[in-house]
Amino acid sequence: MTKKHLCLQSQAGWSFAVAFATVLLALQPASMAQTQPSAPKAATASAKSKDLPLSVEKALQLPEGNERTNALRAAALEWEQKQPAVALEWVCSLPNGDLRNRVLKATAEDWGKRDPLPALDWVMKREIKPNSPELGAVHFFVTEWAKNDWNAAAEWSDKLPKGPIRTTAFYSVADGFAQKDPAAAGAWVQKITDVSDRRIAESFVIRIWVMSKKKPEDVAAWIQQLPPEDIKDAAPKLASLWAKTDAAKAEAWVNQLPLSEAEKAEILKKKT
Repeated sequence: MTKKHLCLQSQAGWSFAVAFATVLLALQPASMAQTQPSAPKAATASAKSKDLPLSVEKALQLPEGNERTNALRAAALEWEQKQPAVALEWVCSLPNGDLRNRVLKATAEDWGKRDPLPALDWVMKREIKPNSPELGAVHFFVTEWAKNDWNAAAEWSDKLPKGPIRTTAFYSVADGFAQKDPAAAGAWVQKITDVSDRRIAESFVIRIWVMSKKKPEDVAAWIQQLPPEDIKDAAPKLASLWAKTDAAKAEAWVNQLPLSEAEKAEILKKKT
């Protein structure tokens, strides 16, 4: 796979993660809204405009566009490597939009790859709300951790209470693990005892497995050995992805699943 393809795949995965999280979090009951206590002001130095590194100030003065985005991403990344908490706090304060998303992705991935536990300790001391940039930081921290040590990342995620942070953590473990070894990630998914956690992780494993390996037949074989209830949940996810490249094969696969005719018809209806 070329560097260009990997970059496009990463961007597609990030876009899907944002959309997927938005839908999931919108469905969370109000009683499950999960926030963390804000860190004391004295403990979290805020980067005022006068405190910004010169490279960041110069990038901000550029006209809007790719040059400005790329310059700011590079400058913020350099800053994050020296003062990760201060840099990430500033990134999270940027207005919502593509610029913040791209800079957050670069800086949070780097910190998560280098030192995930301190990164997560920092973000868990902040107020985390649905659709907040801090929730995006959790995603990047855990995803990078899972690429290097999925078992430790999964154990950390399993200790979280129900709510947006746990949801984000589980799909992020699946994201990072599946990028390294989708078949092994699939085996891990089967061992998750909590149904909602398993469904969340399953969705990401299926999507990344198809995107990275381009072999939906392998994913189909994995799904077919799942318990009946899991097949009913996983099959529509694969069918909708498979239909984009080969609708006939996707339909033929669905029609031979050990499901009722009504269940098959419902899956085929969803894939279009």
